[in-house]
Amino acid sequence: MSISPSTPLAVVHLSSVPLFANLNENALCALEQCRVNRTFSKNSIIVHEGDLSDAFYLIQNGSARIYVSNEEGKEAVINDLGSGDYFGEFSLLDSEERSASVITLEKSLISVI
Repeated sequence: MSISPSTPLAVVHLSSVPLFANLNENALCALEQCRVNRTFSKNSIIVHEGDLSDAFYLIQNGSARIYVSNEEGKEAVINDLGSGDYFGEFSLLDSEERSASVITLEKSLISVI
């Protein structure tokens, strides 16, 4: 998809997410209107494993860790994410429980859609 030079940077950023790559500029602008920026302090749990959610998260600045816990409470790290990374895309496609938890590793600015 081609983006015009006058397209807001946040919309350009959304177009780089594979899930949104085939959306036209108007659809991306509409999606951008739904976005809310939130600042999370270090060690904030953004998503709890097992919760129901319908939000998508795009890290604007900062970092986060995706992890799962076993029955004894031991945690296993799935992935560490940084600026430009995203999570929660599956919640946009299904109504299943969150398969992992996400915690910030530092103060982070995250867009919630």
